[in-house]
Amino acid sequence: MDDSKYRITVTATQLAALSNATETCSRLVMGQMDMALNWLRDRDGNIVSSYELTKAVEALTRPAQGLAPNQSGGVGWHESGDAMWDIYTHIRHRLAWDRAYSEGVISPGEPRKWPDMSGVNFDDPTNLVGPPIKIEQVDPEAEGHDDDCPFCGSSDSAYSTNGEGDFFVNCLGCGAEGPVASSLESAHHLWRRRKRRD
Repeated sequence: MDDSKYRITVTATQLAALSNATETCSRLVMGQMDMALNWLRDRDGNIVSSYELTKAVEALTRPAQGLAPNQSGGVGWHESGDAMWDIYTHIRHRLAWDRAYSEGVISPGEPRKWPDMSGVNFDDPTNLVGPPIKIEQVDPEAEGHDDDCPFCGSSDSAYSTNGEGDFFVNCLGCGAEGPVASSLESAHHLWRRRKRRD
């Protein structure tokens, strides 16, 4: 497998669309047609999935996949489905936590708040195939010259999390990472201090 790494920048709406797409594709690979068909729409955007349609599609696809009539492959059925499931769970996790921050449910660096954050979207994402996926929120405030990367001079940076509730600034130009902090504000402050010292 190629170990090349890529970075893409998308809006929150595009990230949500990627989440839906990877969930749907993963469920198709796993044989979960009922879940995948929930995204089937007509020209007006209305859901066209029905019990009869789902059963007809399953009758055609499950034997081809080697599944019994009421069986689904689930996670672990095929590596391609697992890779898409990993992407989906990482995206849904990131979007859920970002929404919790923006709605004031918790502040960055605070632990998960029960029962307000009891949905599976807040659970740790899966890492079934390959290393953990890093999803970073780009900081529009960090585009000023004071925040330029001390190594490459790029003004493109993003906040990242280490998965343990800590944050750091990450250069989107060269990949340099700033010091780890318990809040977004502290991470930004440490990035700026690092720039002045270096």
